[in-house]
Amino acid sequence: MAYRLTTILLSLMWISTACAQSNLPPFVAKLITHFESAPLGASPDAVWRYRYKDASVYYLPRLACCDIMSRLYDASGKLICHPDGGVAGGGDGKCSDFIAKRKDGEQLWSDPRAKLRQ
Repeated sequence: MAYRLTTILLSLMWISTACAQSNLPPFVAKLITHFESAPLGASPDAVWRYRYKDASVYYLPRLACCDIMSRLYDASGKLICHPDGGVAGGGDGKCSDFIAKRKDGEQLWSDPRAKLRQ
């Protein structure tokens, strides 16, 4: 009985994840699939959607180490800028107002393995 319940719950979780990803732009779904198979710490812990300058954008926070900058993409998958991170922490300076002006944040994915690092 417990085995069947576990199987059912895992199946429902997989279906839920697949449905949620089907509502994403293809490039975001592809990134998430890549992150899920990457080693722990080699990808961002989350993917966020925000409104910025009246458009949907996708924010990938910087990694916890190595002065790696965050990434901000437009809805078509084009890299807009690196809002933060890097040696000085300020990103590449091309969208220095993003953190302050972003709106309607929605976390689209988080890496459940990230809790293992804490």
